[in-house]
Amino acid sequence: MANDLGGAVRHIDLNHLNDSEIQQWDSILERWGYWGERIELPSAERREFIRQHCGSENRSVILSLFRTSKLAERIDRIVDFFLRDRRQHIVAFAALLISSLSQKHVSWESLIAWLNIDEESLRRDLAASEISYLFQRGRQWNAFTSSQLAEFILRSRFVAQDRDVLVSAYSTIVLKTAESANDSRSGLDFRENLKELMKFRLLTRLFGSDEDAVKLIGSVYRKLSEAPRIRNNPQFWLQYAMSRMEVGDLDTAETYLDSALGLARDRGKDYSPFQILDQRARLYFRKNISSGSAFKKTEIKTAIRDLSDLSRHKDYETIYPFRAVPLIRDLIEMRIDSLDEELKSVLLKFLEEMAQTSKQFQHLPRSQKGETRVLYAALSEALLILRNG
Repeated sequence: MANDLGGAVRHIDLNHLNDSEIQQWDSILERWGYWGERIELPSAERREFIRQHCGSENRSVILSLFRTSKLAERIDRIVDFFLRDRRQHIVAFAALLISSLSQKHVSWESLIAWLNIDEESLRRDLAASEISYLFQRGRQWNAFTSSQLAEFILRSRFVAQDRDVLVSAYSTIVLKTAESANDSRSGLDFRENLKELMKFRLLTRLFGSDEDAVKLIGSVYRKLSEAPRIRNNPQFWLQYAMSRMEVGDLDTAETYLDSALGLARDRGKDYSPFQILDQRARLYFRKNISSGSAFKKTEIKTAIRDLSDLSRHKDYETIYPFRAVPLIRDLIEMRIDSLDEELKSVLLKFLEEMAQTSKQFQHLPRSQKGETRVLYAALSEALLILRNG
């Protein structure tokens, strides 16, 4: 496409709504009665709500509807059916939500077999319930919800009430996927699915991201480590390391990242170590920020070298090296007196390269709501401290 445009590339943020799209959202919500109490507000105030409260993002608008509109009542009826009225189908409910959230990385047929779901009984009870209208007939009857709604129910309702059921069900799904990856006929598909199902980010969508949720995720990873195919996968140790970093267990995280790098090197050129190197760089910064740790200049130089290489690589998203910038700022603030001229020069060169890159993007591609603003502010602060330190 760049060639067709004579080398010019335009970056478009599909997640950020422009004024016209915000107007369309307002019209749709008003037309179908989903504004709830805000229907009384002038259109200009409703549009401002989408800009300010929802950050001009599609996903945030949808989540707001889940919490405050008449959609919330429908969600309550769904949850009550499975978690209160028909608890014999609670594992099936977990399967339905996981199926919607995992974006087709696990088939409904596999879930029925692996989790011993009585599909006939489930469909019969659903047909006789007040939520039967949500489920279509035919082979795709189980696709009753979006990934956004599945995430909302899992994090706000399921984890709070039946976390053990969810941990057991999801662990079983991933372990069974690993077993199926050994199949000579269909193993490739299962191997690709396994990579996705092990991701820490996906698990935070299932369980949440607070301290208790990360502990649950740790229990899932411990269960998964029982499978040889999973233990021998660099992606598993990378994701496990990320979960340990989330709770400040940096020593264990470093061990797991070393394991991931070793396995990646063993696989040679067929396996990209980019994400592992990125996470190791962030780990090194966090270690050296801590006042209780000895300052290690070699770790900082290694981290900057890796991030510099990654930021220049055409196959690595710009947002990822940028996410290390707040850690670099914190490092400079904490250790400014420990930085010699050589290290200051290395850090300054990298940050100035990031500053040049930032001029290309009003919103960094793949950034979350408000993230670009936070990262750019951290970059400015880091440069200011370093230049005047």
